[in-house]
Amino acid sequence: MLGKLIKYEFKSTMRIFLPIYGVIIGFTAIRLILDLLNIQLFFSDGILITTYVLMIIGILALTFIVGIQRFYKNILGTEGYLMNTLPVKSWELVISKLITSVVWLFGSVIICLTAIILQLGLRGMLKGAWSGINTIWNSFMFQYGLNSGFVITNLVLMIIVYACYAFLMIYCAMAIGHLFNSNRIVASFVAYICLYFTVQFISVFVLFIYALIFGGGLNFLSEVSDIFVLNVINIQLIEMGIIAIGYYLATNYIVKKRLNLE
Repeated sequence: MLGKLIKYEFKSTMRIFLPIYGVIIGFTAIRLILDLLNIQLFFSDGILITTYVLMIIGILALTFIVGIQRFYKNILGTEGYLMNTLPVKSWELVISKLITSVVWLFGSVIICLTAIILQLGLRGMLKGAWSGINTIWNSFMFQYGLNSGFVITNLVLMIIVYACYAFLMIYCAMAIGHLFNSNRIVASFVAYICLYFTVQFISVFVLFIYALIFGGGLNFLSEVSDIFVLNVINIQLIEMGIIAIGYYLATNYIVKKRLNLE
């Protein structure tokens, strides 16, 4: 049943994202054709870069808004009665929203980055950037050596986990807000702020304790070793994963046991 829920979510949300992706691809294609034909319009390099930056910010914001709106409307809002009468588990409802939102988030990032790379490459602006990236990469490989693959894998996992973590924190805050009989949006916002600062405090506290015990005391920032960096990445990955699971369990419990649709 989870597969059917995910399929339904993608069908519902692709009506929003595919046209937007089409606009981005179309805009990029037109710019590429104009550049190949050496046709100069009012688009300067500065305007072009600004347009793409705003486009990236807009589409990422839209991705989060759609993910939040779908969860709120389908589970906590007007469609909650219908969704909760379906022969599906509450955890399947939450997971289907999460998977769909995370996939669209990464899809949006890939589309925007591809469009930017094509534009920069055609205008000859990618050579300088690529040279800088190559320098950073060589420095990274020299510093971490055999551990570089491990570091890259953990960084990729951290990005994925953090994307799940970000959506789950919002889901959890909205679920907590709906425990109240009135002012639920305000309560959800307050819950989010409380969750955010609590997690930040925990993260700083854990890093501080680790630095005191294993990082050489308060001077660890001036004497950072490769092993210390690797361990910090691992700690952050584990910490975010545990917190994300906590958000998921809390959200699922509220949806399953304490959902208030009145």
